[in-house]
Amino acid sequence: MAYQVNKWNGEQLTVLEDGTINTTTDITLVGRNYAGYGEYQNENFLFLLENFAANEPPSKPVTGQIWYDTNTKTLNVYDSSITSAVKWKAIANAQVSETSPANPGKGDLWFKSTTEQLYVYDGTTPFNTNGWSLIGPEAVQGYADTRLVSAKIKGGNNTFYPISKLVVDGTVVAIISKNIFTIDQTEAISGFSEITTGLNISSSANIKGSLIGNASTATKLLTARYINGQLFDGTQNVTIANQNVPFKLKAGTHISGADFDGSAEIFWSVTASSTNQSGRIVVRNANGDFAAGVITAELVGNVTGDIKGDVKATNGTTVLDSGTSGSDATFTGSVTGNVTGNASTSSRLLVSRNINGVPFDGTQDITIVAPVGAGAGLTAGLYIQRSVQPGAPAEYLGTYPETWNIKATAANSGDFIVARDGSGNFAAGTITAALNGNAATATKLQTVRNINGAPFDGTADLTIYDGTKLPLAGGVMSGYLTLSADPVSQMHATTKKYADALIPPINTQIANLQAQINQIISSIQNNTFVSGTTYTISFTNQVGSFNDSANFFDVFPPAGKTMSQLLAFIPSAAEIHFAGGVNADDSFRCKYETLADRVRVRVQNTEQRSRPAANWLAIWSQ
Repeated sequence: MAYQVNKWNGEQLTVLEDGTINTTTDITLVGRNYAGYGEYQNENFLFLLENFAANEPPSKPVTGQIWYDTNTKTLNVYDSSITSAVKWKAIANAQVSETSPANPGKGDLWFKSTTEQLYVYDGTTPFNTNGWSLIGPEAVQGYADTRLVSAKIKGGNNTFYPISKLVVDGTVVAIISKNIFTIDQTEAISGFSEITTGLNISSSANIKGSLIGNASTATKLLTARYINGQLFDGTQNVTIANQNVPFKLKAGTHISGADFDGSAEIFWSVTASSTNQSGRIVVRNANGDFAAGVITAELVGNVTGDIKGDVKATNGTTVLDSGTSGSDATFTGSVTGNVTGNASTSSRLLVSRNINGVPFDGTQDITIVAPVGAGAGLTAGLYIQRSVQPGAPAEYLGTYPETWNIKATAANSGDFIVARDGSGNFAAGTITAALNGNAATATKLQTVRNINGAPFDGTADLTIYDGTKLPLAGGVMSGYLTLSADPVSQMHATTKKYADALIPPINTQIANLQAQINQIISSIQNNTFVSGTTYTISFTNQVGSFNDSANFFDVFPPAGKTMSQLLAFIPSAAEIHFAGGVNADDSFRCKYETLADRVRVRVQNTEQRSRPAANWLAIWSQ
């Protein structure tokens, strides 16, 4: 009676007929009354006991099967639901001990009990002990908490803020924050009160080393210092007065502004008013008017504008009374009375005065330039020409107006910088240099020369040819070229007759080849290719003969295929383990046979010490 073999979940694995074995899994299932069942059962127990220990995974696993990888020294479980090609998952387990475990495998976990830290073994990390890399938390054996701790803390406004605390031996020495707040007293931390954005150091700690950045205060300049009488504490710039100026330029009468010493730009203003104010210079308002008390002066020339009041001559005779106001008049002599309008000159500034060497007569604005000490001025160097007034110093000190020009000319003149004229040209003597560009003429080819009878002056390319002969390349024939025979060498030219005779058979060959290629492509596209490398279910070691009850494995059709769709099957030896001496009594085979529902591959050496393996390729039709 056949056995129905089911999985734990009730799913049927196979039906095992009497007197047969089943090798669809990595253990051999034995049917009722199968001769030689003992070897299979014992091997099954051994395989389960060692968890199929090998450097390659079992070839026919089922979900939940355990495999010990002897290469990585890890225990793995098979999960067929995994979508990737590799369906084996390592079984992780942490060992708890004071010292690192012996003979670890890559990926092993170790929980160090003395410091309560978790490590992973990678075997290569250089910054740890014996290949164990710390996962966390940070700690130092024999000391209190020593690590960077992420936390939240309540501020004085009853708001919580995220921080990172740098803890050394149980003491917080620094706090990192992105917020500015005051720590609530219910969560006080020794050495901290006001927290600012960035790194906050405990009041009981110091920073040793070079700092890059800004500090609100520093030991140096903590007390402000005087520089040339200017108070300087580093919070803002200061300007130091020009010590080369022996005397300051002082603001005199009717000039408003600070004294000028050349250290900064100073603005001066003339104290003037258009209204009748005592002690101020007269200035016109927006309409050109000004008010005054009595103007005592002699008027010479024409007066244009309104005159309010009487105008008298020096002898007391009234030369213009208010009745003629608004009329043009000419005054000669002194004028006593109020005058409204403009005078071309006045007693003050009648003679031009110099301010810091700049003449000032009141007719236009001037700029006061601070005097520069001798030896500190600007001196004209090579190829610079000065245009100055008589009496100007040898240096430019800002006391006289000057014009400086570059000493240059477009003419061929010695000791001058070259300047282009209005057309961009200039003249020169001999220019010694490497020149890039084009010259209209040159000594060579200045006279036209004939080459093979063709004139050549260098202005254009010249082709030398003989009109009676065909050139080696690029020539054009006016008639036909007749060859003496068909080509017999690879470099011989061919005739049209020879080429025409080859075209039909070549086209036929191309068409046949294309048809074969299309047939192969169609066959490949419509077929299913399956390949693998598989170990036999068991092996025997016997001299001189093969054993068909072992030394084989089965290949089943893929899902949706039957044996009738098998087009081709190719096995080849992949792995053989010889036993004893390899000599004339050894035999080897690698072949296959087709059964009703599978392909059985037999691979064996008569003397062997372990299970052999074979590569195989199966092609199934659509």
